[in-house]
Amino acid sequence: MREKFNEYYTPKKEEFEGIWENCIFIFDTNVLLKFYKYSEKVRKNFFEIFEEISDRIWIPYQVGYEFHKNRVSKIKEPKRDYEKLIEKLEKVKNDLKDEFNRRKIHPKIDTEGLYEDLEATLEEAEKKIEEKKKKHPDLFEEDKIRKKLNKYFEGKVGDGFSQDEKEDIYTEGRKRYQEKIPPGFKDSSKELKREKFGDLLIWKEILEKADEDEKDIIFITDDRKEDWWWIDEDDKKLGPHPKLRKEIREEADVSFYMYSSEKFLEHSGDYLDITTEEEILEEIEGISEEERKERFSFALEGVKEDIPFEQVILNWFLDNFNISSIRKNFFGLDIVGRDDKSESTIGVESKFIHDALLKNININWLIREFERGLNEIDTGNIDIFYLVIGVKERNGAKRIYNQLMNFQFSNDENARVLIGYLEENQFVKLNSIP
Repeated sequence: MREKFNEYYTPKKEEFEGIWENCIFIFDTNVLLKFYKYSEKVRKNFFEIFEEISDRIWIPYQVGYEFHKNRVSKIKEPKRDYEKLIEKLEKVKNDLKDEFNRRKIHPKIDTEGLYEDLEATLEEAEKKIEEKKKKHPDLFEEDKIRKKLNKYFEGKVGDGFSQDEKEDIYTEGRKRYQEKIPPGFKDSSKELKREKFGDLLIWKEILEKADEDEKDIIFITDDRKEDWWWIDEDDKKLGPHPKLRKEIREEADVSFYMYSSEKFLEHSGDYLDITTEEEILEEIEGISEEERKERFSFALEGVKEDIPFEQVILNWFLDNFNISSIRKNFFGLDIVGRDDKSESTIGVESKFIHDALLKNININWLIREFERGLNEIDTGNIDIFYLVIGVKERNGAKRIYNQLMNFQFSNDENARVLIGYLEENQFVKLNSIP
């Protein structure tokens, strides 16, 4: 069976050794663009590996095009990050000032001098951030990162396709996307053809390269979507999508495997004898997680800073579902997102109940919110609904759960009430109904 269905089997250790020894290493756009976020230490690690495999690295023309198209926005990101830090410190300073002003009349709290000390500390932090911002390299003036990448990929970029060839690929892509043939079908909602079929253009160049050179391929990508990866029901990546491995074997009779940036560096220690420190792997993992959440940061626009529960639930939502698109205040719900794994539209309404209200909770209000979610399911606007109720502490969550258990909720398996509490700015589910 393994011979006929090889695409469903992870290569054996000796097979991996053979692939790493002779393959072509191909890098995706997202991998190269992250060089503008990495520390010098991480970039140095990558460049050491590039030096070791310099005669076997390559990028498709489409990757080079996307890199140059998006490079400027990536260069600007660190400056924006510094500015965001300063804004947050200013807000903390103003909030503290308001809080201390309210406490002045309290007989048991001596606030004299405390705010001035805290203000001085925060202003010193702002000053240091401003200094770091000024010292940050001006990559518009001299882009040392692009210069290094140009050095390693000189003469190692694909030729791309003519306009007629691209139009043929776009036509084929429409059919592939309808039949959920990877890669790229998760980008079907994009309007511009070059963006909608960008992944497919990359894949077609990879197929041509594999056929021309008759060598195995390792593709390094930080794309997380299931139109590249084989992902199980627990959202665990099992390897490249089997259809990709089968197609390249049929087209070029070679093996194909994929790694994220983090895993590529990790396994370079096994097969290239280049050790990567744990600190570097942690940095890459942290940046990947940060980017995942930044994709949906627009969902927090307009959320009041003094009501953080919506943000907590958004984080919970992103952590528990494989979300590809998200909107806030849509269909009258706090969050509506598309879950790639179940191919379902999920609606979430979140309600935080303050301690002072726990003794006299308006249960009918919560039931009406639940029924409103059911109505959105009935009208076809969403497939699944969660009413998420949160309180400050576990005992409060128990109290709400016990009260809600006295009421009869719909047995619709696509609608649930989740009751939980906050712990270190995270939502901890205690129970669910039904």
